Amino acid sequence: MDDARAKDMTQRMINIDDKTLNLRKTYWPKFMRALGAKRAAKLYQVDNRLSMLINVQLMAAISLLT
Repeated sequence: MDDARAKDMTQRMINIDDKTLNLRKTYWPKFMRALGAKRAAKLYQVDNRLSMLINVQLMAAISLLT
């Protein structure tokens, strides 16, 4: 893999992370109003754990750059 492709892939990954965080920030007040702070926090904990599980599975399937 050349530097340009590595740079592009990294920028895409950062953009996806930014969009995901912005989406979570956008929906936090809505979930908090609808569910209350405690339940909304629990929902975000579950969402975070599921995201981590998915990321671990992806990491297992994709090798590091060499």
